[in-house]
Amino acid sequence: MLYGTRLGRGDRQQSPRERFFANQAPTWFSNRFTGLSLTDMGTGHEAFHSELINEVNLCDDRLGFEPELTTRMAKLGWRFAELPVSDTP
Repeated sequence: MLYGTRLGRGDRQQSPRERFFANQAPTWFSNRFTGLSLTDMGTGHEAFHSELINEVNLCDDRLGFEPELTTRMAKLGWRFAELPVSDTP
């Protein structure tokens, strides 16, 4: 599972303060309960093998999608990695 992180290249200065803290709280809770060490769970940039997604029965299709995806894949023992991405045009 590959996640993009908006915090990997010092992009904190580019993100409004409120959005930074709003993203960090869910990431902190996710890391706490999954044992992962992601920096930006709500990135919106995820990549994975499409045939493996069939192992995960996802229910949410809105804001809960990323926490649910992350939690279920962590429970299945998937490996996670992050690469820096930018969300500025």
